[in-house]
Amino acid sequence: MAISNKKNPFVSGVGTARYAWIHPDRPDTAFNADGEYKLQLILEPKAAQRIMSVIDSVVADAFPGEAQSKLSIPVDTEEETGNVILKMKSKFPPKYTDASGAPIVGSNIPNVWGGSTLQAYGNVKAYEVNKQQRGISLQLNTVQVIALVEGGKPEGFEAVEGYTAPAEAVVEDMSNEIEVVAASNSKKPVAAIIDDAINF
Repeated sequence: MAISNKKNPFVSGVGTARYAWIHPDRPDTAFNADGEYKLQLILEPKAAQRIMSVIDSVVADAFPGEAQSKLSIPVDTEEETGNVILKMKSKFPPKYTDASGAPIVGSNIPNVWGGSTLQAYGNVKAYEVNKQQRGISLQLNTVQVIALVEGGKPEGFEAVEGYTAPAEAVVEDMSNEIEVVAASNSKKPVAAIIDDAINF
């Protein structure tokens, strides 16, 4: 049976970003040289009910009678909290709006970090490459920024007693100076360098 190309729009519900490679200038290139825009969003169970009902409906329509455990569904559940983790992606940079729904464009687009409060909009799409590669994807279209966490320290760490990194060395010759200037002029933000070390 052919998989329908019907669009199945979703509204994620308000959640907390855990993994956000969504800035137009900052796609994730770890597994795709062309880059992909990815967002993981953590929602409380009640907030996730709306999108889960859309997912269940698409799965039932595309794969009637099949258990979701046999399909690739980009949704996880935290055992301790019951919170739902949505994993969304797109080949194209998402659109942005602020909390009021007004568009955010150009240089005003923020560099969203984990911990930001967001809501996402997109489409649920069923796919079947073969019997082993079949399921649904959450195609990201628009991100609504409700509370922004931008820049700062990597998530999850608090100051503890122990090793302290030395201060940055003073540049002593022109070759070092050129390297430092080149690094400072790099288009790749510090946040991207930090996130490069974090697996999806």
